[in-house]
Amino acid sequence: MFPLIDLREWFWSGLLQNFTWLVLTIAFTSGIRRLYLKWRYGGWNVISMKGEDPILTRKVSTNKARECLEDESEKAVFLKGIISPYGRLTCDIIEEGLKNSLLEEDKRSREWIIHLNHPGFELESRYNTK
Repeated sequence: MFPLIDLREWFWSGLLQNFTWLVLTIAFTSGIRRLYLKWRYGGWNVISMKGEDPILTRKVSTNKARECLEDESEKAVFLKGIISPYGRLTCDIIEEGLKNSLLEEDKRSREWIIHLNHPGFELESRYNTK
């Protein structure tokens, strides 16, 4: 039979090894997952255009881009929130906006371009958007 001291030593060393491997595995897989999500959803920008001049260029976080690309209603709320200081939207930004060139979604360069001089958008005069 094994002495009691050997069993305790075996138990604690095994527990310590398992815990160490668990921590290393979680750290490694979360790092890989973060890199994958950044590669898949990172680098998106929203550009508000008045004519040919960009008024606003805003970077979109990886998590927000993921939410917007997976859910169209989340994208509509997000884009409306970005352009709300400049005026009022009188049409649906997703369906009508993509058809009537109010909104351009360029997946290759990862940009959402919103044209503020579109008939579906009413500019507010209180902001300097010349």
